[in-house]
Amino acid sequence: MSDGSGAQNKTTFDTLTRYLSRLLPSLQSVHLEISDEPTQEVSQKFVQFCSRKHCSLDIQHVHSMPLPNALAAISNLSKLHCTWSDNYTSLVQLLHGNSTVLRELVINYVDVLGFENLVMDGSGECISYPHLNKLVLTKQCSKEIQPLPPLCNAAPFPRLKTLHITFTFPFSNDLPFRGNSGTLASIDLCLDSRALKQLHACGTFAGTRMRALDSLELDTQHEMAADASDVVKESSALLKHVMGRVTRFCALDQKFTDQLLAQLALQPQGFDNLQVLYVHHHDVSLLWIAGIIDKLPQLLKLQCTVMQLGEGIRDVDLSQAANMLSARFRNTRASQLQIWQLHNHKTLEIKNAVSCILLLSFICPQLNRIAFSMVPDDTVENIYSKLAYSSFYARVRRAIVPDVELKLDQIDKKYYVKLTHRANSR
Repeated sequence: MSDGSGAQNKTTFDTLTRYLSRLLPSLQSVHLEISDEPTQEVSQKFVQFCSRKHCSLDIQHVHSMPLPNALAAISNLSKLHCTWSDNYTSLVQLLHGNSTVLRELVINYVDVLGFENLVMDGSGECISYPHLNKLVLTKQCSKEIQPLPPLCNAAPFPRLKTLHITFTFPFSNDLPFRGNSGTLASIDLCLDSRALKQLHACGTFAGTRMRALDSLELDTQHEMAADASDVVKESSALLKHVMGRVTRFCALDQKFTDQLLAQLALQPQGFDNLQVLYVHHHDVSLLWIAGIIDKLPQLLKLQCTVMQLGEGIRDVDLSQAANMLSARFRNTRASQLQIWQLHNHKTLEIKNAVSCILLLSFICPQLNRIAFSMVPDDTVENIYSKLAYSSFYARVRRAIVPDVELKLDQIDKKYYVKLTHRANSR
């Protein structure tokens, strides 16, 4: 729905309802994206139509203008993507009126003014969202947001499965984690030292809590050097509690990566369930990658940015380097690693990338797919072209499961043909 004359909006609404009516009675859900403020009359008619037909409604309202008042009458809202600003009154009415049916809530907030109304009504009673499965809170402003004072003591999200809070943690307690330790499976958090200490003090991840947790993504805000030691200490405590449970871990900050490596060296058996690992910092060598794989036997997918081969193997030919890696990291021969995803970085060197692909394919026999994330097409083509003309590729191909080719995403087919022909002719 977009802004315009009343006649134009009425015509749009009439056309829309005709199309929707044809889908009845099989129509189960309607997705409404509000890109501008529609007229009050059209909004009210649309709400009446959707409510009358008992279909679930999915609304996406991404700008900071207030919601049309007519939407507050909706009682069948299953998904809401919205912006929280100082125009939050109509949004609060919509949330409270649909708290018992909402299943997915995504809020981009430019301010936390009135944010306590997300979980509290006007008399201070807690608002519960008993069927909410997914909650995403994202800050969309550059100014610093002060955390809210401790809110209600109840558990507003008892069946939450997915929780993403990026850029800042707006709460002063463990509010979003209460009562859902048996359902919360995916967590994505950006934490400063205050939030880390707060969650640790509440025992959020301790003991048997978060027993359903399967996927964890952690980042920290850029902090002053004085806070760095606190972040390291608290992140270490957090990882000790959760790493034995998760099958997917993403470290978006070097502090978490360093703590992961430190704990991996001390107690590698505590990470036996880890199958997917994403590491986003830019000081990774092939030696580091081989060391990780050597200690994580169940790892199926690894994403990182390789910068160099590593001390001792960068100055020898590929055959010597392969033998050195095989002798040093013997467990890689039994590794389950199947996918290695190269993440883009401005200093990614094609020669190093090619050497790393060939060597990693040699020491990990199950590896059969190399993927690229945010890597320019011309860089991918250059990498693939050099692979096609590498005399070492035949050795790699024999190390991989027979007749399984090294698959590269986003590749020009002519290079795949060259690579296949060269390997088969040996």
